[in-house]
Amino acid sequence: MIDVRDETLVTGFVTEGNGSVRHNSVSHVSNPTTHDCFIEVTGLTHIYYRAKPGECRALSGVDLTIKKGEYLAVVGPNGSGKSTLARHFNALLLPSSGKVLVDGLDTNQPEHIWEIRRRVGMVFQNPDNQIISSLVEEDVAFGAENLGLLPAQVRARVAEALEQTGLTGFRLHAPHLLSGGQKQRLAIAGVLAMQPTCLVLDEPTAMLDPAGRRELLNTLERLNRSFGITVVLVTHFMEEAARADRVLVLAAGKTVLMGTPAEVFSQDKILEELGLELPAPTQIARGLKRRGFLIPGASLTPDDLVKAVLDKQIGYEEAGGRFSCFPKGSTRTVPLLPSVIKVENLTHIYAPGTPFQVTSLDNVSLEIYKGEFLAVVGATGSGKSTLVQHFNGLLKPTRGKLVVCGLDVSDKQVSRTLWRKVGLVFQRPEQQFFEETVFDDVAFGPRNMGLGKDEVKERVEEALRLAGLDPLQVGQLSPYRLSGGMKRRAAIAGVLALRPEVLALDEPTAGLDPQGRRQLLDRLENVRREWGVTIILVTHSMEEVGLLAGRVAVLNRGRLSMVGTPREVFSRAEELREMGLDIPIPAAIMTRLQAAGKPVRTDILSNSEAEAEIAKILPETGKQGDGSRASR
Repeated sequence: MIDVRDETLVTGFVTEGNGSVRHNSVSHVSNPTTHDCFIEVTGLTHIYYRAKPGECRALSGVDLTIKKGEYLAVVGPNGSGKSTLARHFNALLLPSSGKVLVDGLDTNQPEHIWEIRRRVGMVFQNPDNQIISSLVEEDVAFGAENLGLLPAQVRARVAEALEQTGLTGFRLHAPHLLSGGQKQRLAIAGVLAMQPTCLVLDEPTAMLDPAGRRELLNTLERLNRSFGITVVLVTHFMEEAARADRVLVLAAGKTVLMGTPAEVFSQDKILEELGLELPAPTQIARGLKRRGFLIPGASLTPDDLVKAVLDKQIGYEEAGGRFSCFPKGSTRTVPLLPSVIKVENLTHIYAPGTPFQVTSLDNVSLEIYKGEFLAVVGATGSGKSTLVQHFNGLLKPTRGKLVVCGLDVSDKQVSRTLWRKVGLVFQRPEQQFFEETVFDDVAFGPRNMGLGKDEVKERVEEALRLAGLDPLQVGQLSPYRLSGGMKRRAAIAGVLALRPEVLALDEPTAGLDPQGRRQLLDRLENVRREWGVTIILVTHSMEEVGLLAGRVAVLNRGRLSMVGTPREVFSRAEELREMGLDIPIPAAIMTRLQAAGKPVRTDILSNSEAEAEIAKILPETGKQGDGSRASR
């Protein structure tokens, strides 16, 4: 067993002399006393059995203790066993071997199951899996009612949970009319209303906008710090993990690293080997250290890094005047190309004339150009998904005009064939699979175009390769057997096989580990360059927008509020925050430094840009060495 009170970093990787990393058994320390432990995991192994190809070992010999009132973050690559481990904490899964004790109750004992689930609340990756009622407030009340509470107590808890998750205004709405992010908040609200002793959350922020993510994380910290609620957060966002008391890193079902955030994120080589990444402030600080600057501390958060940089400014003479937000020769301007989509005064109303009427888009006008990479951002429920679903005819305008690839969407004959020109990948790719094999699923579109067998095969194999999948390895597999990242690639391949002129993707990186996100986005950029396809990316990740998009369209409550290059849009930080959005972390760091009077640009989009800009204002005496001025 690993003592949660021991501050020594536990690692299951060993760095060789040549710099390579190999897996080793995890080091163990003495057993703790159990009176302050809430969850104890001993030798946990979990095996999923399948007819073909046989067993799948998801967890292998995991040992873990979680103290009462602790905040634990669990990270790791897709398929590392994070969700499987989380489901053992409230006995949704039982060990194949080993033991799990929750507040002293053995999950293997049937008589303990319901008490364990009363004490441990679980929020799943997919909110649709735990939404059961026809009204939002009824769904939030369901768990509290089943605890046998009085009606007044249930009402009070429902009101508090709705307020905590920002859903008060949606209490009488039907859950199926909510956006993906709003459904995620609803699932969280239902668990919060039960006021469990422990909260286990599996990627709860994957579909939330920046404001919703901040609110949820602040709520979790308040519940943890003020009320002693034990929190277990499964996440792919390293910035979220940095806020926890401890971080557990899993890979291939085994514990690889465990310790405080500072200890875990000091193991950058091991994390890189696993396809994970450091928090953005830590990456910037590491880059400055490589340049020779002494940056104290771990710099896990933007505040940490800003404080460290400001501490190095003693005696530095600042330049006068106002600092420009826009550098000369700003990149990613949109070339003068023909438009491929033209939206004029588009309005869309859901359930018109009923009590559930919602205006999702309100008088939106937008022009999208051939071959560009356009990002569509906005708070949860701002109309992003509704907008892109008009582009291939899944939705029809209530009012306004829409021309796609030169065709008027109001023409019924045109709308029936738009799927050939505009490919759409949904938020959850598994929702668009229906064939038995990956090959057949990708081939569905080309076959319905009347293409011959050889051309269908050629298109399928080409599309799979472009999406980063090997046709020989995955072609005959069921799409439902693929990992989350591979499902998204297979869904994209099914669209690419049509060779569309426009590819629209709705939150394609949600739930992917850092390596999976990088690979998928690289593939999209390659497709855009090689085929000249117009890419429309709906996302909540401002970092993705800054690195990839040529232009950004910002929706706010169904209206188009901004359109411009990332540098132009992110220069309006206060307006974005008022809309529930944010700016990329590197830009946020630079904004804080400028507010402190430092002569830095704030239109920074990447960690490398932030590193170079900070290096300009650090004094030479801050470099490592004998303290004398060093040459750059």
